[in-house]
Amino acid sequence: MTDRNKDLYSPDGKQGEEVVAEKERNRRLQLETQKIKTKNSRTQRWNRAKKIALQNMNNPQGGSFFDFDWTVGVSDNYIYARKDGRELKISSYEYPTLEAKLRKDGWELDFSDFNNVSNGRPGPLLDKMRNQVEKFGPEHVYILTARPHEAKKAIQDWLASEGIIIPLKNIITLANGSPEAKADAIVVKVEEGYNDIYFVDDHLGNVDAVQEVIDEMDIKGKSIQSRIKEAKEADELMRKTFADIAQVETHGKKVIFLVGGAGSGKSTITGKLALGYKIINPDDIMEPILNELDVPLDQSTHTKEQASLWGKVQAMVNKEIKDMITEAMATGENIIIDGTGASKKKMEELHGLFTQLGWDVGGLHVDTSVEVAKERNSKRDRKLRDVIVERNHEMVRKQIPIYQKLFGPNFFQINTDNLKLTDGLPAEFTEKISNFTNVNTKYSKSDQFNKILQETEGIPSKATVSATQAKVQSGRRIGMIDKVWGFIFPPSAYDLEMFIYRMLAKGKLGEKQKEWFKKNLFDPFTKAFNEIARTEQRIRADYRDLVKKMPEVRKMLKTKIPGSNLTYDHAIRVYLWNKMGIDMVKDHGMTKRDFKACIDAVDADSNLKTFAGRLSAIS
Repeated sequence: MTDRNKDLYSPDGKQGEEVVAEKERNRRLQLETQKIKTKNSRTQRWNRAKKIALQNMNNPQGGSFFDFDWTVGVSDNYIYARKDGRELKISSYEYPTLEAKLRKDGWELDFSDFNNVSNGRPGPLLDKMRNQVEKFGPEHVYILTARPHEAKKAIQDWLASEGIIIPLKNIITLANGSPEAKADAIVVKVEEGYNDIYFVDDHLGNVDAVQEVIDEMDIKGKSIQSRIKEAKEADELMRKTFADIAQVETHGKKVIFLVGGAGSGKSTITGKLALGYKIINPDDIMEPILNELDVPLDQSTHTKEQASLWGKVQAMVNKEIKDMITEAMATGENIIIDGTGASKKKMEELHGLFTQLGWDVGGLHVDTSVEVAKERNSKRDRKLRDVIVERNHEMVRKQIPIYQKLFGPNFFQINTDNLKLTDGLPAEFTEKISNFTNVNTKYSKSDQFNKILQETEGIPSKATVSATQAKVQSGRRIGMIDKVWGFIFPPSAYDLEMFIYRMLAKGKLGEKQKEWFKKNLFDPFTKAFNEIARTEQRIRADYRDLVKKMPEVRKMLKTKIPGSNLTYDHAIRVYLWNKMGIDMVKDHGMTKRDFKACIDAVDADSNLKTFAGRLSAIS
């Protein structure tokens, strides 16, 4: 073995690339564990602020907090993201959606343009801010913005030009676009004595985060979203709707969803297939973190603190898995997503996303008897109780008919009861898994849209072709957009209109086609989006009024039902869904025990029944 080859191996025989990958995984796990500990520290601060708020109940002090961009003012400032010689120009409206991904992917972010207010114009809440200053005094009115600290003076000067004078210290610049940052800033103000909060922001995530602070601190307050303007902003909303994953060549790329209960042998089958796909498994992330935090896998044994930690870890892992899937899609890797398949909703959402992107999507059910699964589980370091294994397998098997219909001919099954570690897999089975494709992909379900394709591409409007052929055909026309039809549009590069316009014919025919798209896509989309936003705001306002009128119920919502891991909030949801005729046990995999606990909890409490009835009227 040469010296160079020696460097590629570690003492235990692992190749250098594997060692590097393992170190990176451990590093990420340490970071994620630190996040959990940080969240605990954050919880302690919130508890401290809550005590202060309680002490100040008889000393009311109001504070008004306004976001700047798209709320108090509108400007032509942009964030510039740079990486590998490329540059993206991002508006403040797009930035909250893209920040996490850009940072994760290693983009260098330049906020220097936000040190000034370029071409500033009044936003929808400027007059409201002016009224608050006149009514309560400038010392209790704040700007709370994600802009960098260098922007303070520019914002103060612009407000002064509009006749609003507030102290420089009242312009709070976070240099952070996350909802958590805004929520924590409000918590600081609660610690300083404010117990009546008025908060307004254009970003719904920030609105929800601050409302959570108001509810948790049990103080007076109102957190509202600035109204969406109908004109120019609608275009940005449309672009913002499409996820910024990447422009990816998807020809022949495959994703396989593993389905199977605990101990069914999914990992064994994956190893025997040896497809070379990227494997994404939530357990690989979650179990080491739970182990370090000393949290058992069996949720029924959790203390209150362990249950809280479990929820935080679960949320973190869900986000990590989403990021891993996004990253794999962006790099165009073939993927195996390892899970039980107990959640029909998640499976359907991911299946739809990959299908729209033009991937070949398959499902693999790894089955085994419950007895064999329990035997395998008993040999693991971190075991589940037998009753949990049984329940897990029961939930999965209920979903199999649904998945057979969802995946069609690309749903494969194998039983591992008698499979030994030394056994190979049947050649026919391996061949099917390796070479499946989506079939019979029609260009569009709209006859008018197909007619436009025929006029511009010469493709018969009634044509039905294979998925691969569809992607090849579309790539010929859309060559400047990575020669692929199936991608998610990045809002910072090409927008949907550019994509559509590249399809249009020239001259009068093109104008006619353009008018069709405007009438049938852009106008209805903009109208619907704004109507949904208005309705959502109205429902949220009605819900908050209901909660305020029934404080005894509000305090119960996050409390667990005795003898159950479910909360009274869950109980009310299940109670209402049952009233609507939704079978939570048969159609959604809920256990009969949990279902009964939810229904009984609401039936036994007149306040909960009243709350559920009023909530139903709002919905």
